[in-house]
Amino acid sequence: RAVERARTGGGPTLLEFKTYRWLGHWTGDPCVYRTREEVEAWKQRCPIQYMRGYMLEKNLASEAELDAIEKKARADAEAAALCRARSRIRPM
Repeated sequence: RAVERARTGGGPTLLEFKTYRWLGHWTGDPCVYRTREEVEAWKQRCPIQYMRGYMLEKNLASEAELDAIEKKARADAEAAALCRARSRIRPM
C-alpha cells in the first residue's frame, strides 16, 4: 500500500519496525530486569528475519542477494565502529 500511495502522489509513509535489544546495556550486564523467555520470544519475532523470509517467499530476492546485503551491512557497521574507535574526539 505504501508503494502504491507514493507512486500515485499520495506522499511518503512512515514504517515502524519494533525491535528489541537482545543483549544488555554493557558488556557483562547480567540483564536481571528481564527473563530469558522474554528475550527468546523477541528473537522469534525478529523483523529482519521476518522480512528475509517474506522476500524469499515472494521471490523478491534470492538467498545470495540477501546474504550479500547482510555481508555489506556488517562490513559497513564494522568500518563505522573502527572509524569511531580511531577518532580523536572522545565521548564526554
